[in-house]
Amino acid sequence: MQSGDLDTLFDVLQRTDGKNSGGQIKQIWTAIGQFYGGVEPISTQVFTLSHTQGSALVCRVVMRPDDFPSLNASLMIQDVDTKEIYRIDGKIPVNNGKQTLMCSIGKV
Repeated sequence: MQSGDLDTLFDVLQRTDGKNSGGQIKQIWTAIGQFYGGVEPISTQVFTLSHTQGSALVCRVVMRPDDFPSLNASLMIQDVDTKEIYRIDGKIPVNNGKQTLMCSIGKV
Protein backbone atom coordinates (compact mmCIF):
# COMPACT_ATOMS: atom_id res chain seq x y z
CA MET A 1 0.00 0.00 0.00
CA GLN A 2 1.44 3.36 -1.04
CA SER A 3 1.49 6.28 1.39
CA GLY A 4 -0.94 8.14 -0.91
CA ASP A 5 -3.48 5.37 -0.27
CA LEU A 6 -3.47 6.11 3.47
CA ASP A 7 -6.08 8.85 3.12
CA THR A 8 -8.94 7.58 5.30
CA LEU A 9 -9.40 9.50 8.55
CA PHE A 10 -10.15 7.35 11.62
CA ASP A 11 -11.29 8.37 15.10
CA VAL A 12 -9.78 6.42 17.98
CA LEU A 13 -12.51 5.53 20.50
CA GLN A 14 -12.07 4.70 24.20
CA ARG A 15 -14.72 3.39 26.58
CA THR A 16 -15.46 5.82 29.41
CA ASP A 17 -18.10 6.23 32.09
CA GLY A 18 -20.91 8.67 31.33
CA LYS A 19 -24.34 9.50 32.70
CA ASN A 20 -27.65 9.21 30.93
CA SER A 21 -30.58 11.64 31.38
CA GLY A 22 -31.68 9.78 34.53
CA GLY A 23 -28.27 10.16 36.15
CA GLN A 24 -27.33 6.50 35.84
CA ILE A 25 -23.74 5.65 34.94
CA LYS A 26 -23.29 3.89 31.61
CA GLN A 27 -20.39 3.02 29.30
CA ILE A 28 -19.94 5.30 26.29
CA TRP A 29 -17.30 5.47 23.54
CA THR A 30 -15.42 8.77 23.40
CA ALA A 31 -13.05 9.94 20.63
CA ILE A 32 -9.53 10.43 22.04
CA GLY A 33 -7.62 11.10 18.81
CA GLN A 34 -7.41 10.62 15.05
CA PHE A 35 -5.06 9.10 12.48
CA TYR A 36 -4.89 8.53 8.73
CA GLY A 37 -4.75 5.04 7.28
CA GLY A 38 -6.16 2.69 4.71
CA VAL A 39 -8.29 -0.47 4.86
CA GLU A 40 -7.20 -3.67 3.10
CA PRO A 41 -9.23 -6.87 3.04
CA ILE A 42 -7.35 -10.03 3.98
CA SER A 43 -7.31 -13.14 1.85
CA THR A 44 -9.56 -16.12 2.51
CA GLN A 45 -6.49 -18.22 3.28
CA VAL A 46 -5.31 -15.81 6.01
CA PHE A 47 -8.84 -15.66 7.43
CA THR A 48 -9.01 -19.48 7.59
CA LEU A 49 -5.58 -19.76 9.20
CA SER A 50 -6.50 -17.18 11.86
CA HIS A 51 -9.25 -19.48 13.21
CA THR A 52 -11.63 -16.52 13.50
CA GLN A 53 -15.19 -17.53 14.32
CA GLY A 54 -18.50 -15.76 13.94
CA SER A 55 -19.76 -13.33 11.35
CA ALA A 56 -17.17 -10.58 11.82
CA LEU A 57 -15.38 -9.51 8.66
CA VAL A 58 -11.63 -9.29 9.23
CA CYS A 59 -9.46 -6.62 7.58
CA ARG A 60 -6.15 -4.86 7.95
CA VAL A 61 -5.91 -1.15 8.67
CA VAL A 62 -2.51 0.27 7.72
CA MET A 63 -1.57 3.42 9.63
CA ARG A 64 0.74 6.25 8.68
CA PRO A 65 3.92 6.25 10.80
CA ASP A 66 3.60 7.83 14.25
CA ASP A 67 0.07 9.18 13.75
CA PHE A 68 -1.23 7.53 16.94
CA PRO A 69 1.52 5.49 18.65
CA SER A 70 -0.37 3.93 21.57
CA LEU A 71 -3.17 1.84 20.04
CA ASN A 72 -4.18 -1.40 21.75
CA ALA A 73 -7.01 -3.93 21.78
CA SER A 74 -9.03 -2.03 24.40
CA LEU A 75 -9.72 0.73 21.85
CA MET A 76 -11.88 0.83 18.74
CA ILE A 77 -11.52 2.89 15.59
CA GLN A 78 -14.21 4.49 13.46
CA ASP A 79 -14.03 5.66 9.84
CA VAL A 80 -14.99 9.33 10.01
CA ASP A 81 -16.70 9.32 6.58
CA THR A 82 -18.63 6.01 6.61
CA LYS A 83 -19.06 5.72 10.43
CA GLU A 84 -17.96 2.04 10.16
CA ILE A 85 -16.59 0.82 13.51
CA TYR A 86 -13.61 -1.55 13.69
CA ARG A 87 -12.59 -3.60 16.74
CA ILE A 88 -8.81 -3.85 17.08
CA ASP A 89 -7.77 -7.51 17.43
CA GLY A 90 -4.01 -6.96 17.24
CA LYS A 91 -1.20 -4.69 16.09
CA ILE A 92 1.66 -5.72 13.80
CA PRO A 93 4.68 -3.45 13.18
CA VAL A 94 5.64 -2.98 9.52
CA ASN A 95 8.72 -1.41 7.92
CA ASN A 96 9.32 2.37 7.85
CA GLY A 97 7.45 2.87 11.14
CA LYS A 98 4.06 1.86 9.75
CA GLN A 99 1.73 -0.28 11.81
CA THR A 100 -0.90 -2.72 10.65
CA LEU A 101 -3.99 -3.27 12.77
CA MET A 102 -5.88 -6.53 12.44
CA CYS A 103 -9.51 -5.51 12.87
CA SER A 104 -12.99 -7.03 12.90
CA ILE A 105 -16.13 -5.46 11.50
CA GLY A 106 -19.62 -6.64 12.31
CA LYS A 107 -20.35 -8.06 15.73
CA VAL A 108 -18.16 -5.85 17.83
